[in-house]
Amino acid sequence: MPPPQEVAQGILEALNLSALPHVEAGTPVLLTLWKEASQRQQIHLVNYSYKNQTVTLHLPELTAADLYTPGSEADPNRIVGSSLRFSLESAKVLRTLEMAAE
Repeated sequence: MPPPQEVAQGILEALNLSALPHVEAGTPVLLTLWKEASQRQQIHLVNYSYKNQTVTLHLPELTAADLYTPGSEADPNRIVGSSLRFSLESAKVLRTLEMAAE
């Protein structure tokens, strides 16, 4: 039995989900995070749909990253933003870049 709506809302607010990457998609997408020893983050996205879909990855802050397609020989796409929209075939890996100090 799920908790009452006000309890569920309180839990969601306490978790501060806006501080975490999350994805918007029409069908399920698995999102996992991994932090390298260098402190760069990797975000792995796996499409659970049988078809390509357009997804939007929301990040907690402005981020510069390389977007890789596993199994592809192509160079990664360099992207910058806090809400990134792209086509997801089977999987993508986003690897953050070091930002220059201001």
